[in-house]
Amino acid sequence: MYASVTLTAPAKINLSLRITGRRPDGFHLLEGLTGFTAFGDNLTLSPAGEGVFVLNVTGRFAEDCPADDGNLIAKAFNALQARFPARKIGGVDVRLTKNLPVASGIGGGSSDAAAFLLGYNRLYDNPFPFETLTAIARDLGADIPMCLYRKPCRIGGIGDEIYPVKAVGPFYGLLINPLIPLSTPAVFKAFKESGAGFSSFSANDAYKEIKEGKNDLTPHAIRLVPKIREILEFLQSFNPVKADMSGSGATCFALYASRAAAEKSCAAARKEFPDFFIRDTLVFV
Repeated sequence: MYASVTLTAPAKINLSLRITGRRPDGFHLLEGLTGFTAFGDNLTLSPAGEGVFVLNVTGRFAEDCPADDGNLIAKAFNALQARFPARKIGGVDVRLTKNLPVASGIGGGSSDAAAFLLGYNRLYDNPFPFETLTAIARDLGADIPMCLYRKPCRIGGIGDEIYPVKAVGPFYGLLINPLIPLSTPAVFKAFKESGAGFSSFSANDAYKEIKEGKNDLTPHAIRLVPKIREILEFLQSFNPVKADMSGSGATCFALYASRAAAEKSCAAARKEFPDFFIRDTLVFV
């Protein structure tokens, strides 16, 4: 057992996202390419008494993040206990620094839960195989398995199917969020009500998908939060390798081939959008 374990919960970036169908239960089927950033939330885990769970949240977005059983970290700990009811589960004190905006399409809560599972396992000398953590992650939410994987991947199913890809990055990236929460169900509802058809785009390599793949949810999120269009037009003006919205939004991203281009775009963005969340970071693809 370690005295403490510290991890980063990186932002998840949907570099492309296609809606390919819908299951009988109403969930939409997805395909796409996902990468992760160097920047994210930070977690520090320390041992506590048997069965004890403590969660303390600080950071820029702490007020937007629940610190009770509604937090996915708490749900992950409870899921561990439920899966092994006859086994003594070591307690844990979690310190979460919330650096990522909430409900922003970059998987902040999902990445927190995934980082917690990895960190908890490390804290107690890896008592659970990765397959067990993956099963728990899948039960908690569709994005959590890919966040547990933490490497560039293609996704399928409802986002819970993961297929490794050969890395083509990293890229110098920029994230911009207008700090307007955007509900994932609301965006999918807008997609459904629009009558938009399902996507059939397919790329045979990751770089082509980055260049040519789109996010099918972007136009529908723009109808709900028009500022997204303004951000994307701004990012496109700096000639990125790729600019689009991540997930169901409202975070937009741009990938640049050089650090200088990313820094120039970031400096301009802070002048153009002084009240927005803006962060330059490496994006691993």
